[in-house]
Amino acid sequence: MDNTIFLTHVQERDIDLLLIEELWSNTDFQIWFLSKSIIFSQLESKGAILKNVSHSVSGLGKCKGETDILIDFQLYDGIRLRIMIENKINADFMPQQLERYKERGLLYK
Repeated sequence: MDNTIFLTHVQERDIDLLLIEELWSNTDFQIWFLSKSIIFSQLESKGAILKNVSHSVSGLGKCKGETDILIDFQLYDGIRLRIMIENKINADFMPQQLERYKERGLLYK
């Protein structure tokens, strides 16, 4: 028997939960993930502490829609970084989805 993993199908939720699990349990992955953030690289921070990871966040004030994954980091230089993730596997973007994300981002600010 070979060392192959065969998956019949992958859903968006599978990717969400895998990312959440890696962020929550793997400090090296957190560092790698943050290193890919433009904001983080601009801050030249020495690191961060993961504070929260949430799945399927909706109902923020007047904003409609849902954020697939919401991640909160506390950077060592005192800045709080919130990352909203939307992923698509077999779905199209919804009407005004980008605008709703921008609106939620401003409300989080």
